[in-house]
Amino acid sequence: MRLRVVFAAFWAAACVGEPRGEPGAADASDTTAVSTPEAGDVPQTAGPQASALISDSAVGCLELEATLAEVRSACGATTDTTLHLEGQAQEAVWVDVGPGRVLAEVRNGRVWRIQVRDPGLTTRDSIGVGAPVNRLATLPGISIAYGEGTFAMTEAHCGNSFSIQGLPSRREPWGPEELRALGDSVRVVGILVFGRCDG
Repeated sequence: MRLRVVFAAFWAAACVGEPRGEPGAADASDTTAVSTPEAGDVPQTAGPQASALISDSAVGCLELEATLAEVRSACGATTDTTLHLEGQAQEAVWVDVGPGRVLAEVRNGRVWRIQVRDPGLTTRDSIGVGAPVNRLATLPGISIAYGEGTFAMTEAHCGNSFSIQGLPSRREPWGPEELRALGDSVRVVGILVFGRCDG
C-alpha cells in the first residue's frame, strides 16, 4: 500500500477567531487525521454547487494547492476563520461545495488540506461522514492506525484518511474480513483530503 502518512500529532478542538459566531474547527498538524464532529459544528450551507465529490486532491470545486483567489472564483464566497496549531494561528476558510460545507486549511496563500465533516459530501463510491466502516472495508488495501483517535486508510483513496469511531484499539492489526464483519455502529466521523498519492 503506497501511502505516505505522518501521525506525529493529531487534531484537537481548540479554535478561536471564527467570524459571525460560526462554530470552531479542529487544530491541525502534519497528519492525516480528522477530528470528531460535534453537533452543530459545521455552519449551514448557502448556495451549493451542483457537484461535490470528495477525491484524493479536491472536494468538488475546491482543489488542493489552489490560491484563495482561485477558490473564490471557482466556488464563490468564503468565510474566514482561524485554526491554532501548537499555539500558532493558521489561516483557514469555510467553503460551500455542493450539498455541504468544508474547511480548507491554508498555508502560504494556498489550500493545504481539506476537512470534511458534513455527511452530505461523499467519495465517488459513496463513502462519507456517517458511513459504516464495514462498507469502507470493502475497498482494497484498508488499514487501521491509532493516535489520538482511530483512522482508516485505503488504496482506493490514497489521498484521504478517514477518522472512525467505535472501533476498539488492540495490538493485533484489524484484518479486512474482520472490519467487513463489524456492525454499523462503527462509523466514519470525518475525512481529511491531503493528497500526496505516490505514483
